[in-house]
Amino acid sequence: ARYLVKAGGYRATVRIRDGHPDYGFMRAQLSMLEGDLHCSAEFVWLFGSDCLVHRPFRPEEYFDGSKPRLPFQTIETVATQHRDALHWVPGTSALLGTPVRNEYMRTIPLVYPRELFKVVRRHVERAHGEHFDALINRRWATAGDVSESNLLGSFAFDFVPHLFSWQDLGDCAYSDIPTKFPKPVLWLWSRGGLDRPCDTRAEFCGTNTLGKTCREILSIIKNSTT
Repeated sequence: ARYLVKAGGYRATVRIRDGHPDYGFMRAQLSMLEGDLHCSAEFVWLFGSDCLVHRPFRPEEYFDGSKPRLPFQTIETVATQHRDALHWVPGTSALLGTPVRNEYMRTIPLVYPRELFKVVRRHVERAHGEHFDALINRRWATAGDVSESNLLGSFAFDFVPHLFSWQDLGDCAYSDIPTKFPKPVLWLWSRGGLDRPCDTRAEFCGTNTLGKTCREILSIIKNSTT
């Protein structure tokens, strides 16, 4: 289904693509890993259903010249400060066929060259000898231990690094990443419920998200006049 959305003087076509079986949590990830099938743009921006855009932003914020910027931190660094974010490492490494060395989902949105998606799917199919959709359904649908952004980022880092401008965040605390990378989106956690406090700091409506629940954030936005 296609819908025409008009906002802020812009016109955008929203496409809802059905057809996947009920893969549970992995259905959303599978849809994102097929981003090139949903549009014909040169670059694909990945958001989540738990994201709220709170200010205007332009593509230039996410590019160095002609290459999209992709922030990352080593697995060792993330393990010392945000270990609960690493449950996806075993499954993603197994799916990719090589160890994932870094965390490539340090912010949202993230931008990927459209050409990357098909190459990653073909790589996974060759590694396992099975169609990508079927592979996701049979091996990873119930486990939910795959991260689409880390699958894309890890493959790009190891095999096609020239497609990105890499931004090593070093030992930057997770809550401080928005100070180093654009944060026009309030990134909540769809699986955490409305009353889980946010562990990232993003400025919005004269305050910030750190420690506030999704319910509190939505209330502040609803009652804000700015």
